[in-house]
Order: sequence, then C-alpha cells, then structure tokens
Amino acid sequence: MRVRGNPRAQVVRIGARLDAGTSAGVRERLHEALDSGEGDLILDLSKLEMIDATGLGVLVGAHRRAISVRRRLVLRGGATADHADPRGDPAESGAERGGSRGRGGLM
Repeated sequence: MRVRGNPRAQVVRIGARLDAGTSAGVRERLHEALDSGEGDLILDLSKLEMIDATGLGVLVGAHRRAISVRRRLVLRGGATADHADPRGDPAESGAERGGSRGRGGLM
C-alpha cells in the first residue's frame, strides 16, 4: 500500500488483497492518512483482486473515520464487468448457475 498526497487530496493504493491477513496494516495506514491530511482520501482499488468481510469492514470503518474528521473517502478503480465474475460469462445470470442474481437476490 502506498500513500501519495497533494494539496487537495491523498491517494492510497491498495494491494491485491484486503482480507483478514492484511486488514490490520491497511486499517492503520488509512487512519494515519485520514488523521494527517486534508481533502479527499482516494482509495485506488485497481490492483485489488480479493476482499473479504474483514476488508469490507476496514473500508466501512475508514468511511466513518473520514466523516468524523470532515473528509471524504473516494473509491476508485474497481473491477470491470469482465473481471467481476471469474466463474464465467459476466452476462450470465446467477440463476443459470444456481445462484440468486437472476431472481433479484444478492450473490
């Protein structure tokens, strides 16, 4: 993870994984960046390949902390449609694979 700053925003590049094994270090760096800078904190997720519930918790916690220090957390560079579902065609509905996307549920 790398932090770059400029007068109006900071950019934090997140690595390939944000999970139980990496979350403590990422959380600490995000808190440091939020507490020491001004303007938007931009999280560059373009290299992120895997995130679990712990990683999502880090992002939610960083958002809450950003609000408390009067900053804005911006997510940038997420997965594109062709990377979103490694199991097959991104246009294929979840119902065809036994999932619930085709019926309006979350997957």
